[in-house]
Amino acid sequence: MCRAALLAALAMQRAVSMATMYRVSLEKISPESLCTDGSPASYYWRPALNQASESRWIIMLQGGGWCWDKESCERRCGTPEEPWHDNWLCSSRDYPDELPLEGNMWPIDGSFHKYEAANLVFLKYCTSDAHMGNASAFGWQFRGSVVVQAVIQDLVRRRGLGSVPQQLLFTGGSAGARGAMANLEYLPEMMGSQAAANVDILSFLDSPLLLDVEPLSGSNFCGFRKVAQSVYHTYNSPRLGSECQEAQVPEERWKCALGEYRMHFVKMPYLMVASQYDTFQLGSNIGGNPTTDEEFAFAELFAERTRNVSENLWRKFPSRVPGALRNSSVLSWACYNHHMGKSESGFTAITAAGESMASALYQFLDPERSTDPNQLKLIDSCTSFECGSGCSSYVFGRKLAEQEEDDELDVSSSSVLAIFGGIAGAFAMMSYTAVLTSRRRRTRLAALEVESVHLAEGSDAGSAKANQK
Repeated sequence: MCRAALLAALAMQRAVSMATMYRVSLEKISPESLCTDGSPASYYWRPALNQASESRWIIMLQGGGWCWDKESCERRCGTPEEPWHDNWLCSSRDYPDELPLEGNMWPIDGSFHKYEAANLVFLKYCTSDAHMGNASAFGWQFRGSVVVQAVIQDLVRRRGLGSVPQQLLFTGGSAGARGAMANLEYLPEMMGSQAAANVDILSFLDSPLLLDVEPLSGSNFCGFRKVAQSVYHTYNSPRLGSECQEAQVPEERWKCALGEYRMHFVKMPYLMVASQYDTFQLGSNIGGNPTTDEEFAFAELFAERTRNVSENLWRKFPSRVPGALRNSSVLSWACYNHHMGKSESGFTAITAAGESMASALYQFLDPERSTDPNQLKLIDSCTSFECGSGCSSYVFGRKLAEQEEDDELDVSSSSVLAIFGGIAGAFAMMSYTAVLTSRRRRTRLAALEVESVHLAEGSDAGSAKANQK
């Protein structure tokens, strides 16, 4: 082999190594860390690429909805007698040994500074409980909090987490963001005092903010209040926050499963993203995309509530955490979308107050900038449907505003694998239809039509049987 060919082969081998995460099964490490169907949970791992980055960690919890009662769990996973083992939301039986890092942040071209070569950990989601449960019910296992703890402890024991002064970015999207929110304050306990003393913990939460609103009549959705109540009584979660629960009367401690209530008790610095017209929540509460005056009015009230909660979280964080070296940051755009960090356009092109999710994250991670409150409050203030100047109606990189106003656009993909290489690990196969509609009196609407709207919160299982996020 000539020298040029050899160098090319070595470069290719190095690139593959840099862009690959390897599966670590928890079967022997923590036998009680189970997926919904009882198969052993796993995480994926890539060590830091150079010595300068060994002190930086990114741990991502994957999203993918949840189930909360017998019926919703059977829609998601099959039945205990005939489980859908090919559905990664419920089972690890078809997990690959390797996951490629590709998509919107790989390669990062240096813009993510020292994090592009950090230790990367991706906790693949198969517990159906937003990473917060520890129970069995309806013939299924809900062990999300057990899995998170097992992963953290394995990283401490075998991978060097907390062995020297380090910084950890703990992140997740959608159900993964709710899981990161729930587990965040417990990370030092999971690590142990010696390791925890060496780790500066920050969090990036993409769409954790479920609101406690009554669904519109006719939506056939029970509402997130009833979902949270069922989650509270079913999952036996040990990760609902002691301060949050103590602040509630006993019969309302279920509130700590909802971001609207729980986020007010989070004391570790975070960047939170909340779409004012969140497609998952509005789609569930309305029963689909808003089309009538009543439905658009509901969406406006929802957006106002999201803005108010976001504003209060940003404003009150310094008083909740006196002397904090960092403030927390809130990005809330007046756009109709959900968990957009999983796509390149969502991460880099959509903006709130002139800043993208990417630029907001870079500012948040910069210690000098993160002390400036004016750069940490990124909340659109306009008040009509999808009125944000930075929305641009992007769906997976395609600008729908370029389409004819009354055209219906079908964009079907059975293999959209967009792995959030630098900070968000991976999200799996997805099938979706993007529908462009218009109203003379309103901003143009770009929406994702997803079957099983109550579970359609992000990625598809890639299974026609599941066809849910």
